[in-house]
Amino acid sequence: MRIEQLSLFPTAPSDSIYLSIEGNIPTDLPNGAFISLKRNTPLKIYFLGFQPAKSIPEIPRWFLHKYGKNPLTILEPFAGSGTTILESLHYRASVDWLDYHPLSRLICQVKTHSFNCQQVLETTAQIIFQATHKHNAPNTIAFLNLVRYRVLGFEAGGRRQEAGVNVPH
Repeated sequence: MRIEQLSLFPTAPSDSIYLSIEGNIPTDLPNGAFISLKRNTPLKIYFLGFQPAKSIPEIPRWFLHKYGKNPLTILEPFAGSGTTILESLHYRASVDWLDYHPLSRLICQVKTHSFNCQQVLETTAQIIFQATHKHNAPNTIAFLNLVRYRVLGFEAGGRRQEAGVNVPH
């Protein structure tokens, strides 16, 4: 009787092809080839938002170039941090996407929203101007740690009140 070992990671056949690739994955890979990919530095937009199982942009890019023919509509039911959405838009495909998690939806909306650069620069300048003319934080913010300070005898300014004398902590 012959017994075969079951494995989630079967060993590769001896005639397998191993390719070391730098940059984008070529569309003419041989069937059954294994690749080692040395990536180019991705755009900073791909780093916006945390996702524990984030895809690298080279994979959806490879699928689009290998199998996509414009006009093309992509369905992305697990949008996550939006890697496939960004690559699809870059490929000039239309994209229908969704995600259950509200943070993922917000990340994808931010990454795909069209901003007026002049308006962003003007608003940034206003915020910086307003921030440089503020000397104290507003008193209307109710920080939770202020409760702890008041219970221990600290004032909101971070000084301890002892016998009517301000003592720095």
